Amino acid sequence: MCFRFLDKAVIISAQNLAENPSPWRLATVTKVEKMKFVLNLIPIWLATLPFGVCVAQSSTYFIKQGATMNREVANGFEVPPASIFALAAIGIIASVTIYEKLLVPILRRTTGNERGINILQRIGIRMIFSIATMVAAALVEKKLLRFVKSDPIKGLLDNRILVGV
Repeated sequence: MCFRFLDKAVIISAQNLAENPSPWRLATVTKVEKMKFVLNLIPIWLATLPFGVCVAQSSTYFIKQGATMNREVANGFEVPPASIFALAAIGIIASVTIYEKLLVPILRRTTGNERGINILQRIGIRMIFSIATMVAAALVEKKLLRFVKSDPIKGLLDNRILVGV
């Protein structure tokens, strides 16, 4: 998109030749170019919206879902719901370490790129993984709702229904 129609904002007309031209009627070339840059970002923002939804969903609903789970580990020790979010962070740290130490050297040899794969490929792969995790979460939630619908009393009382997923 080149937004050439915005170039009309810098054209000097007879009305703009007055002593005090209105800033609403005449704009500088740099202002118009900056506006074009901002408008060119809109498709990028729209393309990253699904990823943002995935991130927002995981951070808001995660603790609520953890509160309804069976968090008992062993001998009566129960993991607090808020610390389940920390387990996700530990998983991220572990996966980044595996990526850097194992995958990048392999990808470096196969692609010839110093970083393994370029940044756009990384973003695309991350978005695919985010979509896959959202699909998996939806399937688990569907199974959960089906279980609760089939046996409402047991579904509401027994928090261990996700074990068989």
